[in-house]
Amino acid sequence: MTLKINALETRRFGMVCAGIDGMASQLPDLAEVNRQAQMQGVAMISVRVDVSALDRVHTLEADGYRLMDTLVYYNGNLAQDRPALSLPTGISFRVATPQDAEAVGSLARLCFKNYIGHYHSDPRLDSKAADAAYAEWAERSVRQVSARDPVFLVLQGDDIAGFLTTRTRADDAHEFVLNGVAPEYQGRGLYAALLNAAARMIDAEAQGQEPQALLSISTQINNYGVQRVWARMGLVHSQSFYTFHKWFTL
Repeated sequence: MTLKINALETRRFGMVCAGIDGMASQLPDLAEVNRQAQMQGVAMISVRVDVSALDRVHTLEADGYRLMDTLVYYNGNLAQDRPALSLPTGISFRVATPQDAEAVGSLARLCFKNYIGHYHSDPRLDSKAADAAYAEWAERSVRQVSARDPVFLVLQGDDIAGFLTTRTRADDAHEFVLNGVAPEYQGRGLYAALLNAAARMIDAEAQGQEPQALLSISTQINNYGVQRVWARMGLVHSQSFYTFHKWFTL
């Protein structure tokens, strides 16, 4: 089946939302996608496509899809040497447990308020529901934390100052998925410290079994501050994707 209902987005925004399978390799029959969408009462379709696939981009635009954001991926070697960071007194790191889920969800709501992702870029989506999307995502990641997909925390004393969720992909790359530092703790180098600490902890857990393990992380193209941090870590821009939305309701 070409069209896939997104249950989380459907519940979050109160309308039937869906995505398109198979966009990584080829453009599906959009007439069939539209037929399936109308049969299932879909209100919105979201889809990502590599920025280099201009033929797909133009076909999507001609069918009524509108650009919402551009996602950039940076990659690097997980095990590469990184300089130790000088941290303020009282800063520590630890792996999250399910008991941290509510606190991390609340922190994510602050970190991603009015974020520049594709949800907030679409004027037809409620911004408060978009804020909640990231909070729910972070909280769910902590509730489902595992040795394969850990979540890391940076603490100022006993306060959770920042978080970083991860997942191990099918290709065994370690992806840093969702991360942020509380507004009141920004500007102190905690974000870079959190990234470095997480990379070191994952590498230590692998115990040299993955000498060429890939570290991957992504953000919106105009989120320049974090990209400067990644570049200083030795990560390089490797791939970019456009996100499109198409609406079937007025």
